[in-house]
Amino acid sequence: MDTGSFESEVAGIHFQPREHVELVEGFCEAIGEVAYGRLYQEMVRRLSGLWEPSYFGIFRGRPGAPLRVAGYIDKKEMLSCASDPERIIKVFKAAGFTAYDDTMIDNMCSIFRVSPDSTDFQFDIYPDGGIGEVFSLSALYELRRREETLAAFYDGDDSRYIALLTEWGLADDRWKQVVDTVYSGTLPLPAGDITFIAFPQAFKVRWRGGKLVPSKAYVMVKATEKRIIQ
Repeated sequence: MDTGSFESEVAGIHFQPREHVELVEGFCEAIGEVAYGRLYQEMVRRLSGLWEPSYFGIFRGRPGAPLRVAGYIDKKEMLSCASDPERIIKVFKAAGFTAYDDTMIDNMCSIFRVSPDSTDFQFDIYPDGGIGEVFSLSALYELRRREETLAAFYDGDDSRYIALLTEWGLADDRWKQVVDTVYSGTLPLPAGDITFIAFPQAFKVRWRGGKLVPSKAYVMVKATEKRIIQ
């Protein structure tokens, strides 16, 4: 949901095959998007042994209807890239991504140094096979107790990441509203219960044409039903 707009977007499609790339073709055929399956498999081939893709998103309602190819970077690889930026350039060249410059690479190294243990990367591929000019890195967070989340973002390790985004003008004080969403509760039912949780899942840094644009924040909201069978 985009709280800055009253227009509803066409729903995106998300599929996470991880290492089971053999599932992609059948999935894309089932949703009538065979070509996207081929594009994803081609990017997996290009990035083999580097930052390997784990999932993709299809956005039919967006201009150009891009395929978003994404995967995860662990902390060890992030620190290796921060020490040797050529590793990043090698990934970009393999992917066919050209919309970067030295400043963007420096920015990425700074982000890698303060990111949490898991970060994902995202490329956009268009139906003609062209690579879009947007690239992003998302710092990913797990569900934690409210007190732990507040402590981490205000005074702990996560505060370094937020401070960097604020310093660069990519975020303002609204990040506090995102962190403040942390919630968990249970609604009892006659034959079980429903558990509700909400937490800040990711803060995304984006580049368009090699230039930084405002960061985006994502909140995960989930409801899980547990039934007692008598």
